[in-house]
Amino acid sequence: MRARALGFTYNGARTLSSVAPLVIGRVGQTKGLSWAFYLCAAGYLLAALMTTQLPETKGKRLE
Repeated sequence: MRARALGFTYNGARTLSSVAPLVIGRVGQTKGLSWAFYLCAAGYLLAALMTTQLPETKGKRLE
């Protein structure tokens, strides 16, 4: 299960990072570069907030 989750997150991140230049480029063309940068910043902020919600596993037995 852990290996599947690791593979899913690894490949999901690769997929999103390959689509990001297209999305940022399209947003930059239609709305302007400032909107594209705001979109990128919002993504980083969301990722940072999500990491604060992960449970602590230090010292726990992982099954």
